Amino acid sequence: MLLVMPGRQPERSPDLRILYVCYEFPVLTQTFTVAEVEGLREAGLTVEVISCRQPRDQGTTGTTAPVRVLPRPFSMAALGASLGFAIRRPLRTSNLVLTIATARYRDQSFRCRLRGFTQFIWGAWLAREIAREPTLPHLHAQFIDAASTVAFIAARLTGATFSVTNHTAYNPYLPGPKLDHAAAFFSISRYDRRHLLDLAGREDVPTLQVLYQGIDTASFAGEREVRDGGPTRILTVSALKEKKGQDVLLKALARVVEGDVDVRLTVVGDGPLLPDLEALAERLGVRNRVEFAGSERPSSVSARLRRADIFVLACRQAENGDLDGIPISLMEAMAAGVPVISTRLSGIPELIEDGEEGRLAEPGDPDSLAAALQAAIADPAGARKMAARALEKVQRQHERSVQVGAFARALLEIGEGGGDHP
Repeated sequence: MLLVMPGRQPERSPDLRILYVCYEFPVLTQTFTVAEVEGLREAGLTVEVISCRQPRDQGTTGTTAPVRVLPRPFSMAALGASLGFAIRRPLRTSNLVLTIATARYRDQSFRCRLRGFTQFIWGAWLAREIAREPTLPHLHAQFIDAASTVAFIAARLTGATFSVTNHTAYNPYLPGPKLDHAAAFFSISRYDRRHLLDLAGREDVPTLQVLYQGIDTASFAGEREVRDGGPTRILTVSALKEKKGQDVLLKALARVVEGDVDVRLTVVGDGPLLPDLEALAERLGVRNRVEFAGSERPSSVSARLRRADIFVLACRQAENGDLDGIPISLMEAMAAGVPVISTRLSGIPELIEDGEEGRLAEPGDPDSLAAALQAAIADPAGARKMAARALEKVQRQHERSVQVGAFARALLEIGEGGGDHP
């Protein structure tokens, strides 16, 4: 670690303190951030969460870590921090402003063009705050867009180290500079690592490593509900967004019931597509077979997993390029022993090999998804065997304590190395 004193070179500090930077914290659909923060604290690291904006979910954060919300970007306090660095470090600040000004999000809307400057202001404010402390912390951010830009700016202005975990972001920002200057960069899949290198135009980056996300598999264990007869119960859990493919699932369901198969679908999650999905279910003639349950807390989702016969996540790439990495909800279903069906997209085949741990359909293809559903319904014994292999795989490859332990060791190595990355 580094110790910054006015007029003196930074010195190493033996302690490692993590500022875990999120665009918003907590977010109900990003439970992995809470789990990771708690895992790092359990590993003995000091962690404080930085939320760039006031969270929309005003309930409990789910963590005992302190949470600091940044000021509004165009407040006098935030703008004053940017001005202060422009006066004290004009060359460094002007270079960073130029980097922001010439960078582009994939989304070229006016709002996205302004985001970089907003994130610069936040980063400068955070830089001022940590420069006042006795030792510089290490900054870690999730995703390669907003939060990692704030961490990147704060680190470049102060000499603190920073790292990033990427989740196959569709709207990346500054991938090259972040890869070049991060002390460590974590991809959640092999697919994501290749994708990041392509985005940045790099052949390879030694600090870019694959680190799978993990869950507490034991928390999903429990007696599954045993029934004698009745409809096949299908469950899907996700935000109601285009990339989650709930419309594809509804169309597949309509094809399945044409074969006189008795099924019920529960859709857990909320989002802007709810009215459209309800209308689609009505048009397809399956509205009486579908329950739109809204958003639920993890404990309620766990209970639903124990009752489900099949878990489906019909992931696809949205029109704007947005797509999933390796969805946590698939891991949770596998840990609960539920047969799973998803699609051949991004990192999902690294979690589910078709015919081994579950079934994979083609993204955006209702016929392919219907065929996978029909196969699982027709062969429940085979589906249960796949579910057993899926449970073994998620315990081996995605156990949270193991994955967070590896993450904590990587961060400790950064702390031991210190290192200004200006």
